[in-house]
Amino acid sequence: MPIIEQVGAREILDSRGNPTVEVEVALIDGTFARAAVPSGASTGEHEAVELRDGGDRYGGKGVKKAVQAVLDEIAPAVIGLNADEQRLVDQALVDLDGTPDKSRLGANAMLGVSLAVAKAAADAAELPLFRYIGGPNAHILPVPLMNILNGGAHADTAVDVQEFMVARSGAQLRRGSALGCRGIPRAQVGAQKAGLSTGLGDEGGFAPDVPGTKAALDLISLAIESTGLKYGADVALALDAAATEFFAEKTGYNFEKQTRTAAQMTEFYTELLDTYPLVSIEDPLAEDDWDGWAALTASIGDRVQIVGDDIFVTNPERIEEGIEKNVANALLVKVNQIGTLTETLDAVALAHHSGYRTMMSHRSGKPRTPPSPTWRWRSVAGRSKLAHRRAASVSPNTTSCYGSRRRSAMPPATPAIWRSPVRARNQVAGFNPMSEGKRHDSKRRSPASRPGRPATRLPTVGAKRRALLEAALSPGRSPRPCHNPSNIRSPRRPSSAPSSGWALPRGGRRCWLLWSAC
Repeated sequence: MPIIEQVGAREILDSRGNPTVEVEVALIDGTFARAAVPSGASTGEHEAVELRDGGDRYGGKGVKKAVQAVLDEIAPAVIGLNADEQRLVDQALVDLDGTPDKSRLGANAMLGVSLAVAKAAADAAELPLFRYIGGPNAHILPVPLMNILNGGAHADTAVDVQEFMVARSGAQLRRGSALGCRGIPRAQVGAQKAGLSTGLGDEGGFAPDVPGTKAALDLISLAIESTGLKYGADVALALDAAATEFFAEKTGYNFEKQTRTAAQMTEFYTELLDTYPLVSIEDPLAEDDWDGWAALTASIGDRVQIVGDDIFVTNPERIEEGIEKNVANALLVKVNQIGTLTETLDAVALAHHSGYRTMMSHRSGKPRTPPSPTWRWRSVAGRSKLAHRRAASVSPNTTSCYGSRRRSAMPPATPAIWRSPVRARNQVAGFNPMSEGKRHDSKRRSPASRPGRPATRLPTVGAKRRALLEAALSPGRSPRPCHNPSNIRSPRRPSSAPSSGWALPRGGRRCWLLWSAC
């Protein structure tokens, strides 16, 4: 039974250089999992609340309070629970917080624990996460919508629409992703020829300062046609207007240097549908403009997918209200908007039951915790939104990798991550790798000298990792070198170590690296 034994947390950096929470969960059988929490640039008012520190540190965006909430309150509440019972674990988190918007403990703290528990349970069951969550029916990869041009809150330009996306008609994930990689350079060349800026937006797409939405769509159209694909037949377009960003309660929609009503915005979208092959429009109106949404859905809902993001915020209660009012026909799913995995899956199930489509989405601030949990859930959705990360300056491999380096330079978030066979063997022998400076005791006792001591159970890892671990555990043998020495080196045997075994470097860090990197 995969019982939760330890829970730990730390602060790392996401792809935008902002702090986020990373949670580690260890089960009693030795299984270990880690999950980090994403965050968005344009967020809905009704999203679950992230717990931030405030003050001057990181511009007030530090997450030490959320980390402490995991360590002080959440960990004691979930330790001892069965990781297989995800709904029970998530309900314990919701009950512990006690607020409707998760503002006391923070959605970032709760989500990190929820995701890490799910990943640990999947690993303990020796299943990929998508199979563990979706079961045998999780077999469909989504059609990707590649975000290739950024505007709105994601770019400092005159373009009010936040995201312009391309989708390969009927394409699978690999071919659809290739379209984005081909379209971006072609669009950039077209912008350069027109004398436009080709800087990058927050999502990694380029951000030319074109006059407006139609000019941006024309630029993308030229780029697609230059690839040899048929515009409209092979390639379709999608928008994320993020209309809440340019909506004001007193004046209405301040869009493209004009003040417009919801009816006028509907007319504008209708014109776009008549001119361009649009298949999806996300957040065409503001998050609380329910009447405008209902009128827009009645007008063009049979022609295009109308996706609710800020209006629904992956919240089952708001989704139910939207269904009653005939608002939108699709749901955008962002797990950090609601704060737990169970509530996210409930929102998806409610949408499907009501005939709504679902589309999984990334967030612009993404941690580098491969493989991304969102990728693993996309088997339940027909489409998925992807950022186009083409430049190192906006890649998760740059800023967020500093979080990985910070992690390797910090103490482990919980001693439970050292509950590997190597750690168990050393602790039985009288060596505690978590205590700095301690080495093997010359009077150490072997496991056989402790009657009733249970045998160490190897974690659920692959055959290659298992062979490596068994080699490391064999008395009188040093671990064999890693098959990828550029990434990790084998632990050295200290000169003071007995000949019958080997000791880890201070802190036992390479014990975990040996396990995780090979």
